[in-house]
Amino acid sequence: MPGVKTPLTPLQYLTYAAIVSAWTSGNYLGNTFCSSFINQDPNRAADFSQLSAALYRQLAWDGLNTNISSYDAGMISAADRNGGNQAQIGVCKATPVCGVFLTYRNQYRKVHVNGKAAATSQLYGPGGGPATDVYLNTDPRVFGVLKESTIVHETLHSISGLYDAWPESEQISDDLNLENLMGLPVPGKQCQGIPCPCKKGTVCISVAIWNHFCSVN
Repeated sequence: MPGVKTPLTPLQYLTYAAIVSAWTSGNYLGNTFCSSFINQDPNRAADFSQLSAALYRQLAWDGLNTNISSYDAGMISAADRNGGNQAQIGVCKATPVCGVFLTYRNQYRKVHVNGKAAATSQLYGPGGGPATDVYLNTDPRVFGVLKESTIVHETLHSISGLYDAWPESEQISDDLNLENLMGLPVPGKQCQGIPCPCKKGTVCISVAIWNHFCSVN
């Protein structure tokens, strides 16, 4: 049976759109603290310069009720998809989008998920176009506290095509991913005297965006 890609309800969409509008009107990229952070790295600056255009074309979906595979949703890097990384392709084909937010059973086993993730995004635009889709956790306990930094974080995925960190199947922790693009320490290494934005997990990217005054929350 084909999977289902579920739109947000009108009220959910208005909530999401209000967050995007608030971030856009806040002109955070123009403040001294955020712009200094962005311009520390040319790759970071290049991605942040595309944020406004990427948010304009972004399409938000109900991730909790979308059960197409992560592969069909484009939640795989172009390098993995086009390069034939069978391990990562297999993981994405076996994982439904809702599996980011809910415990699910694939053809191999039951996969336990804590349900705290707020969103996930498309890395690869099917058909070769830009990645546009963001999938939101519409559980009211999570959706009700959706933050600007989360939306910015997910949009950076769509711009860069990068994972938060390399999947376990790749084992290339020193290569470019969104965590080190944001200046976060390589997993398992010390912060080299610099205070870490948070202990662990992909939320650290969102926290770094907020800590550098690139969003209000």
